Amino acid sequence: MKGLAALSWLLNLAGLLGYFLLRRRIAAPESSSNRLRLHILRPYLTEADDAGQVVAGAEADELWLMERLFAAAQEYGNAHVVVVINQGDQGLAKIRLLAAPYGDQVQVVEAPPMPPGTVSGQFFNHQVGWAVIAPQARDEDIFITSDCDSDLDVKLLRQAAYAFSDETVGGVGSYTLYQPAQDLPATCAGMAFTPGMGVMALDGALRGHTVMPGNLIAMRVTAFHQMGGYEDFSATEQLVDDVSTSARLLRTGLKITQVGGIKVYNRYATWSGWWGRWNRQMLSARLGTPPLYYASPLPTYGAQAIASVLACYAIVSQRPRYAYPFVLNWGINLLYGSLSGAWRDALLSPITCWLNLAGWGYVLVSRQRTVKWRGLEFSIEEGTNAS
Repeated sequence: MKGLAALSWLLNLAGLLGYFLLRRRIAAPESSSNRLRLHILRPYLTEADDAGQVVAGAEADELWLMERLFAAAQEYGNAHVVVVINQGDQGLAKIRLLAAPYGDQVQVVEAPPMPPGTVSGQFFNHQVGWAVIAPQARDEDIFITSDCDSDLDVKLLRQAAYAFSDETVGGVGSYTLYQPAQDLPATCAGMAFTPGMGVMALDGALRGHTVMPGNLIAMRVTAFHQMGGYEDFSATEQLVDDVSTSARLLRTGLKITQVGGIKVYNRYATWSGWWGRWNRQMLSARLGTPPLYYASPLPTYGAQAIASVLACYAIVSQRPRYAYPFVLNWGINLLYGSLSGAWRDALLSPITCWLNLAGWGYVLVSRQRTVKWRGLEFSIEEGTNAS
């Protein structure tokens, strides 16, 4: 138990230090000019539940975030937005209506049918979007991708533009800050990822660069060409396309820096929907980025689980000092929750951490080779559609 207590205190210290470093990165400086031309790609898919019905709250969030993106691009000025929506998605008319007032600054593209064997629809939409952007993208421009549940505002655009004033920087990422969940199952994700952002900030401070598992990746177009674009991504790389792109960028010899905080509105889920999503993410991490997968429990749900075990031991053995790491860990999670107002998520983290750990352990033990996602089943390693 003493060893577990020492490990828990070490993880808590790292989390606490990471919190203060994260606050500094969130307040990163902004560019005062719009000299850099930004090409922003936003894949879009209307969120549906397990029965295929549109999740009204999630759709409302995503449409609101889409309109905020268009307004941010307009406020920045020197920016072009390409939205790629899945073929047949019922949100197409709504997106086009939102885009209409912005004229040529916003372009909405309906993707063709995904080829058989496509592992990641989002990655396919990235390929479609880049094909639209490529003819007008100059080497000195910046190429940005972000998910449809994220709030890419003008502040973050200016922070990214400032970061690129360093010529050694080839890519810029941002820290994912989950907004308060509306459905109880969605609380699991918030406090699994949010505390980990602080440890990422600590890792970035110690190593000077890091891969970018997250929601925003901005790249110099010349660096994107240098890494080979989206060609030849393996099936596992497609599943973790943000991390894979970061790793390829780093191999060019250029740095990746992380600035700002991007709010994520992934707030709706059923229990089966959460379980499927979490397993897909864990399986993707295990196959695509094993070191990240094996280390992922430590700063987040693993730290909370260890602290919970120590608290139970403190009660049974009547040794109150073993409960201190649990109290501190809970307090640190509340600190991270304060960044986005996710108080309920932070308060429930000692419970939801076990659910996240169960999903992590299931993927570790089951050694599964296929993943089900949005009604399709894919063979991960072979990259072929198994349905």
